[in-house]
Amino acid sequence: MVAVYRAGDGRIVHGVALLKADYGKEEDYPLVDHCNIRGFSGDGVHFRKIWCGNVRNALIGANGGDGIRMEGWDVFITNNEIFGNAGYGIHGVPPNNAGTITANRVEWNRRGGLFLDEGSHYCINANYFDRSGTAGVIFEKARFITFTGNQLYRSGKPEWARPDRLYSAHAVLRN
Repeated sequence: MVAVYRAGDGRIVHGVALLKADYGKEEDYPLVDHCNIRGFSGDGVHFRKIWCGNVRNALIGANGGDGIRMEGWDVFITNNEIFGNAGYGIHGVPPNNAGTITANRVEWNRRGGLFLDEGSHYCINANYFDRSGTAGVIFEKARFITFTGNQLYRSGKPEWARPDRLYSAHAVLRN
């Protein structure tokens, strides 16, 4: 896939996008596998109203939005390098739940490493979160989260982070 974007023309271009109006009656099973998704003005991967999506073995970096932005259920994010995005490395927006996030390296993302906004029923293990612009992980109104065997390193204090003391941490758990 090749996208052409000219700076200043006002368009947001996502690397891979599935933008559905509703969830449908059965799973859609989109798969992003062994891709190099870099340099887009929007998100690297943008899933709206996804049902059973999978992102694995990809390099997702230097995008103008989030590395992976997802809204939906049954998401599997495995063995990716998600780096240097202007937004979050992985961003779950409401509603988002029933996800597995395993063996990813999430680093140098300006807004933060992982942000689950109202997410629920996640199994998050064996990931490496490094040098996030704010907290390495943020769980806002999240519930039923298993977070085991992850490494959080150098998050919350890079020189380009926002000066918000609340998010100058490895992990933020709110509500």
